[in-house]
Order: sequence, then structure tokens, then C-alpha cells
Amino acid sequence: MVANSRFAVAVHTAATLAYRQARGAGYVSSEQLSASVRTNPVVVRRIIRALARAGVVATKEGKGGGARLARSPRRIPLLEIYRAVEDDGSVLAYNPNPPNRSCPVSCGIKGALAPVFGAVDDAVTHTLGKATLADVLDRI
Repeated sequence: MVANSRFAVAVHTAATLAYRQARGAGYVSSEQLSASVRTNPVVVRRIIRALARAGVVATKEGKGGGARLARSPRRIPLLEIYRAVEDDGSVLAYNPNPPNRSCPVSCGIKGALAPVFGAVDDAVTHTLGKATLADVLDRI
């Protein structure tokens, strides 16, 4: 399976905004952000739209436009960034195929995994809820 990197790209993007703003930058273009993240500006624009919908960043169109953080990095929990860019917020996903009704394992696996999946989601929520974008910046 391929790991999802949306959250990592979103944190990288937000950290770049914070870093540049701390050095006097206003709005930062998606081209500038994509140079830091080393990905296509289209990918960065999608991330920025999600972060803007969540109130993490503010955007401005036109000349001198781009994105900037909507508030201090100390007031942006990583959980907020995670929820902005992850489709349903769940770390793990069940097999999307319907169960084989003639197989007891197939019929019972979702219920058997539910407590484990719940514990993983709770751990992620707890950990990301305690950490902020400022904590990330402090490690860079």
C-alpha cells in the first residue's frame, strides 16, 4: 500500500508560510510554496484551498497574492491541519468490498477491527491535538 502524504505536505506548506511570514513576507505564492515542498503548484493550491476552508490560511488573488497563515502558529494545532486535508479523518480504512456471506472471517472482520481502529484514531487525535505548528517550527 502507498502511504498518504497530504498531511505532511500540508504541514510543510503551513510551516513555510510561518517561516516566511516571520521574516517579513506577506502573501506567498503557490509557486514559491511548491519550490519548498518540491511538488507541483497545483498540489499546493489544493492543499491551500483545504487549509483556507478550515480557517488555517487566508488567501488573496491577483498580483501580490497567495496565501498566509490566518493566525499564529502557536494557535494552529496539527489536528486542525490533519482534519482539513484528510477526507474522513480516519487513519485506517476497512476493506471497501462487501463481505463474503459464506465466510465467518469475512463477516466478522470489521467488528473485530473496530476497537483497534478506534484506538488508533483516538491516539492520532490526542497526539495531533497537543502539537502545534509552532512545535514543528521549533524543530526546524
